[in-house]
Amino acid sequence: MSDAWTRRKLTLYAATLVVLGAVFLRVDTLGARPLWADERAVDAFVSEFERDGLGAAAAPRASGQLTEAHLAPLHVMLAYASAQALGRSSIALRLPSVLASVATVLLVIALGTTLFDHRVGLVAGALVAISPYQIEYAQNARSYALFVALASAQLLAWFRFAATHHMGWLVAFTLTGAASAYAHHLGLLNQAAFGVLALANAAGDRLATRSPASHRALGRRELLLLAGAFTAMGLLYLPQLGSFLGFLDSGVAEPLVRLAPSARFAHALAGLWGGGRGAPALLYEALFLIGIVAGIRAQRPAPALVWWIACPILVFSLVPFSKFFDARYLMAAQPAFLLLVAAGAVAVVDVLRARRVALVATAALAIAFAWPAAGGYLEFRKLPLRCGEFFLEPRILDLAGGFCRRYVVLNTLVPEERYLLRAVAPDFARSR
Repeated sequence: MSDAWTRRKLTLYAATLVVLGAVFLRVDTLGARPLWADERAVDAFVSEFERDGLGAAAAPRASGQLTEAHLAPLHVMLAYASAQALGRSSIALRLPSVLASVATVLLVIALGTTLFDHRVGLVAGALVAISPYQIEYAQNARSYALFVALASAQLLAWFRFAATHHMGWLVAFTLTGAASAYAHHLGLLNQAAFGVLALANAAGDRLATRSPASHRALGRRELLLLAGAFTAMGLLYLPQLGSFLGFLDSGVAEPLVRLAPSARFAHALAGLWGGGRGAPALLYEALFLIGIVAGIRAQRPAPALVWWIACPILVFSLVPFSKFFDARYLMAAQPAFLLLVAAGAVAVVDVLRARRVALVATAALAIAFAWPAAGGYLEFRKLPLRCGEFFLEPRILDLAGGFCRRYVVLNTLVPEERYLLRAVAPDFARSR
C-alpha cells in the first residue's frame, strides 16, 4: 500500500471523526431550551402555514410587518418541511440549522484542502466543529446557519471555478449564490464581494508578469460566463426583490449610524469566532496573521479570503443604517477566518524542523484550541435560554459563567458594546 493511499485513508478517518464530533455537539442539547422570540416567529409561520396555507402565512401583516416568508423564505420552507416530517417541535424546527452547520464543517474541510492542503482543511473543519459560536446558531431555528453553509458552498464553487474553469462549478456558484440570497438578504452583499473578486482577479491576471499560482487566468470567455452567472442570479432573485425593498422601507436603511471598526472590535470578533474573548482571542488573532503571511508566501489565495472577511465590515462601516448592529451580520466570514487561523497553525508547526519539537507544538496548539472550546461548551450546556433572548432577559448574559457574553453576543443593544457605532445623524448622536 502506497504512502499516498495511507495518507488519504487517514485523512478520511480524521474528517469522519471531525464530522461526527460536530454532529454530537449540535444535537446533544438540541431540544433542551425553549424557543426564543425569533424562533417563535418561525414556529408561528409554520403553524399558520399548516392551518391556513402558504398564501395566508406569507401575506404581509396589517401593520406592514414582514413575515418570515419575506425575510428568509428558503429557511422557513425547510423548517416547514422538517415539521411536517417529524411533527412540530423545537427539535424539528431547529434541525435544518443543525444539518446546515454540519454541512459547513464539510465545506470548510473541502475549502481548506482545495486552497491549502489536507492538514489545513482538517484543522479548519475541527475549529468550525468545536466553535461555541457555530454550535449556538446550529441550534437556532433561524436562517443564519443555512446562510453560512450556502455562502461557504459558493466560496468553494468560486475557487474551484477559478482553478479549473469547469462549467459545473460555475453552475454551482450561481445556484448557491441565488439560494443564499433567499436564505438571508445579506446574500446580496456576498454577490457584491464576488463581483469585486472577479474584477480584481481579471485585472491582476492582465498585470501579472507570470501565470497566477492559485488559479487559472480568467480570459474573456470566463469573464463573460461570470457576467452570465451574475445575471442569472439577478433573474432568479426577482421574485424576492419586493421583499427586500419592503425590508429597506421598514426603517433599517434610515441613515443614523455606521459601524466603527477598531482594534477593540477586531479583538472581540476574534473572540466570538474563535475560542472566546480574552487570551484565546489573542491566539486566534496571531495565527490569523501568520496564516495570511504563509498563504501569500505560498501563493495561495489568502488575499481573497481577507477580502471576503473585510467586505461586510467595510459595507457596514460605509453605508449608514438605523437598526442595531450584531456580529451575526458578519457570520458568513467566520469560516474564512478559521481557514486562515488553521493555515497559521500548520505554518507554525512546519517551521519547526525537529520532529519531536513539531509534535510538542502540535499538541500544545491542539490543547490551546480544545480547552477554551470545551469549557465554553460545558457552560453552554448549563444555559436555560438561548443567547438571543438577552434583549428580553438581560440576565442571560451573565448566566453559565457569562457564556453568551464571552462566546456569542456582540450587539449594540448591550450598553457596553455601543462603541461599535458611530453616529451619522446629529439628533441621534445627541440622543445617545
